Amino acid sequence: MKNLKRLVVLSVSITLCIIQSLSVAQPKGPDNDFPYPEIGKACPDFILNEIHNYPKSKASLEDFRGKWLILDFWTRWCTGCIASFPETNQLNKEFRDKVQIVLVGMDDKLVRNTYEKFRKKYDLYMTVAFDSTTHKRFGIQSYPYIMWIDDKGIIRAITDKSELTAANLKACINGENPELVRKVDLLVPQPKKSYDWKKPFLVDGNGGNAGDFLYRSVLTQWTRDLQVAYNGYFIPAGKLGNEVLLRGAPLKALYQVAYGDTITMVPLFNFKNSYGTYWPRPVLELADTSEFRVDFTSGKNIYCYDLIAPPGKKKKLEMQRMMQRDLQNYFGYKVTVEKRLMPYWKLVASEGAGEKLRAKGKHERLSGDGHTNVVFKGEPMSSLVSILWGKNQLAPPIIDETGISHTIDLSLEAYLDDLNDVKKSLQKNGLDLVKGQKEMKVIVIRSEN
Repeated sequence: MKNLKRLVVLSVSITLCIIQSLSVAQPKGPDNDFPYPEIGKACPDFILNEIHNYPKSKASLEDFRGKWLILDFWTRWCTGCIASFPETNQLNKEFRDKVQIVLVGMDDKLVRNTYEKFRKKYDLYMTVAFDSTTHKRFGIQSYPYIMWIDDKGIIRAITDKSELTAANLKACINGENPELVRKVDLLVPQPKKSYDWKKPFLVDGNGGNAGDFLYRSVLTQWTRDLQVAYNGYFIPAGKLGNEVLLRGAPLKALYQVAYGDTITMVPLFNFKNSYGTYWPRPVLELADTSEFRVDFTSGKNIYCYDLIAPPGKKKKLEMQRMMQRDLQNYFGYKVTVEKRLMPYWKLVASEGAGEKLRAKGKHERLSGDGHTNVVFKGEPMSSLVSILWGKNQLAPPIIDETGISHTIDLSLEAYLDDLNDVKKSLQKNGLDLVKGQKEMKVIVIRSEN
């Protein structure tokens, strides 16, 4: 479960927190006079203009020399960032004498309010700065973004939040130079890779040697220098639409893509989806589930899969059957898609609630901090479901059974990742979440014998 949570948070953080995409010709900031941070080189000097729980109200790089410095850049829309606050707080308590951890948020009223609410909820006591300038100068465009700076001011790593662990901090303090997975940031020039996305994987040495494959289509063990990239459902790629590309996919994800739907199974805004029709994760009915336990540090049980189908056999279902045969040939599990009664949350409305919630004006953008409150104006009920799913992805599906077809105005004041708290706020508005069961398609994985 811990690894699954890590995968989900990772997935949601990368998908939802990319802000913009720019092209650059040289490693300097947007104003072309401030260098981007580079691993192995001295960190460019900076000033955090508003810093709390620190001896000074402003701090520069020089103030932190003599201790390892972890700059944890975050935004209020990064669910993974905020979900990790309690864990980071614990690391801060454990290593405060030898490591300075600083949360760096944007200089924004909503960001401050969001942090203050979670500070009270989780009893946080960390050094926190609110400084948009440093985010911009360092060219940060996706979050979480963790910068590891040693006691001499040298940048030793730039990573995602998953690398910020007690074991890695201890190794850094002891001078062991742990191998940390580098964060891939599209804005900053990256070291040249041995992989060209425009060519088939492993052909002519593209991404590795021709003999590295485990099974041809191609199935290989994932390595840490390859960016994790896969969708949770089957979607063809390539110019002809006859390719399947998955990088850094756990075994469950391979089976999800091979046997799941060919449209997204999450309730995204205005996208056709099969949310609530398929159970969101394969069910394991195995005596030994060790092949499904992943370790991103070692790469154990994490794979890359590449299929190029003949142009005449590029229908989605045909390509899925090819992928299914590949998985059967290598892993040997028996897989069925069965209809089962599965738990879900029914979103229901009391009598008259629909009219009370009916939108009174035109549609406006969602507002609120997105974590402890959200305001809908002129939104369909599907928007409410999408927001609640985004904060509770490991919970059973939330399905709208209110019968409300018109747009609504609604203000929710609750910790959105706590469904019990959400229920209380919904009930004040004539809505509720009720446990139920409904028939869904379930991917079931069993041993062959």
